Amino acid sequence: MNKFSSIGDIKLERRVSKMEVKQIFKERDYYPNNGWKSSKPEDEGVNSLYIKKIEPYLQENFRSYRSFMMIKNGHLIYECQNKNTYEKNSSLIIRKSLYQTLRVLGKPNETLIDEHGECYNLRSATKSIMSILLGIVLDKGYINSIEEKVYKFLPDYYFENDELKKEITIEHLITMKSGLASIEKGAKTFEMLFSDGDWIKSILSLPMEASPGERFLYNSANTHLLSGVLSNVTKMSTYDFANKFLFKTLGIKEVYWEKDKKGYNFGGGNLFMKPKDMAKIGYLYLNNGIWDGKEIVSKTWIEESLKGRFEWAYGYHYGYLWYIRREKAENQSKEYITYSASGAGGQKIWVIPELDIVMVATSRTNFTGDKSYFLDNIISNFVLPSILD
Repeated sequence: MNKFSSIGDIKLERRVSKMEVKQIFKERDYYPNNGWKSSKPEDEGVNSLYIKKIEPYLQENFRSYRSFMMIKNGHLIYECQNKNTYEKNSSLIIRKSLYQTLRVLGKPNETLIDEHGECYNLRSATKSIMSILLGIVLDKGYINSIEEKVYKFLPDYYFENDELKKEITIEHLITMKSGLASIEKGAKTFEMLFSDGDWIKSILSLPMEASPGERFLYNSANTHLLSGVLSNVTKMSTYDFANKFLFKTLGIKEVYWEKDKKGYNFGGGNLFMKPKDMAKIGYLYLNNGIWDGKEIVSKTWIEESLKGRFEWAYGYHYGYLWYIRREKAENQSKEYITYSASGAGGQKIWVIPELDIVMVATSRTNFTGDKSYFLDNIISNFVLPSILD
């Protein structure tokens, strides 16, 4: 049995898009366990005149950004931070009000905040880390296959009266094809927050909008169910598992991850990390799951997770909780396939494997005037034109 896909070759060819990342392995003289080594852009084959334009571009078009960094050949070659006072907006005022209300009620509320100490809320970029954790769980044999039914791993929850929900597999969760109504719509996220704290129970009470596997419907509820599955099969919280098998190995020491009152870390978001640690996540994938001579997650899983399985908007394809897209500079004909973890408001981890590049952006979330789409232009406008022959 193929642990990664339940679909035969013929069906796979029909449903999986042709977008696929080809990883390039390179020997490394160091790994950033204790921090990133710096280098001059030109020493790494990058024209600094182009990438120095990134900061003024962001200041002019996307003032909500907080930080940006670029790593080439394993070396930090550029970073900038937004030191301007953030202008208050209606989104921020509303979120602060709701945050205080939930705090008074004793409800989990990290969805409404951007920072936890010096760590930033990755929001839905958390989902890509959930993909890595699932790969590790599969590699270690806690789960035999992604075609396993979800209900088997959530024994404390009642599925018997809904045969359709019993058909949901782990693969449906990571391809956003569970069929469950999305909590991204309307007030469903806040309904979950205001529930009794058992978010899995709240999610399983959602109606089914489609049969499992029928269609793509982006839904953070899927990855919270996945968090419940991972926690139950490993007999530890998703955070503890991640800390033991991922974060500690990468030298990531400061992490905060929201959990519901049942102790399940929110699989849909609200993982808080430092930008330079976010870059380590991208670097791990860039290096085929190898970190300082040790395999953290298998290359096989990485390749599977970076196959486009749904063609989304703006040229993006969706893999196993990762985004894949072709990029090129306006004055160039060559295309580069990139992949990324992405969170609401402008939380990004990008990887351009052919160029040995990892980039990270963090931003303040603005739900009423989000301009984070300007981040998407950085690669084509500045990064790719900066590459020296």
